[in-house]
This record gives sequence, structure tokens and C-alpha cells, in this order.
Amino acid sequence: MSCTVCRQHAREKNCNNSFVIGNKTMKLETIREHENSKCHIACTSMSRAQSDSPLVTPTVSALMAMSEKT
Repeated sequence: MSCTVCRQHAREKNCNNSFVIGNKTMKLETIREHENSKCHIACTSMSRAQSDSPLVTPTVSALMAMSEKT
């Protein structure tokens, strides 16, 4: 088992853990620990930043809504 997001961005964030390499442990506790790890959080943030359009962010949406009212 491995983490797709961490495998994509591990080199950029210098992460090297069992979810990047792949492991055979399928314990829920291990998965939760990985989900809360600094590496996974950083890789998830990078993935979201690359996939989100600037027009989709909440800040831009709020500014656009404010400008439509005036």
C-alpha cells in the first residue's frame, strides 16, 4: 500500500517514509499516523495548490461576489 499524493510530491518535500516506498501494513492506526504526518500534509498542500485554479479559491470568490453587488 502506498500514498499516491506522497509518491507524487515526496522528492520535492524530501519525504521518505513507508507510504512513499510502499508497505504491507494495513493497520488503521498506521494510516491515521501517516495522514497526520508533516510529510503527508505538505504533499497534500502541494497537490491542492497545483490543481486549484486561482478563480476557485474562497478569497477570489468572495472578492468577485463583493464586486458584483456594487
